[in-house]
Amino acid sequence: MTPELAVWVLIAGLIGLVWVFTCAILTEDQPAAEVSGPSDGDRDSDQATPQDSQRRAAA
Repeated sequence: MTPELAVWVLIAGLIGLVWVFTCAILTEDQPAAEVSGPSDGDRDSDQATPQDSQRRAAA
């Protein structure tokens, strides 16, 4: 391997690492709770669940 080719391989490797870390940082901002559905605190108050009925009955 010539020194010039080694430099190009090194540059390509560094660009690849920057690409991978950029993609990892950009996809990290999406919490799993939004993907799987709303959590108990995020759902609308007009959507009653069996747990809501039990809470109202106990109150």
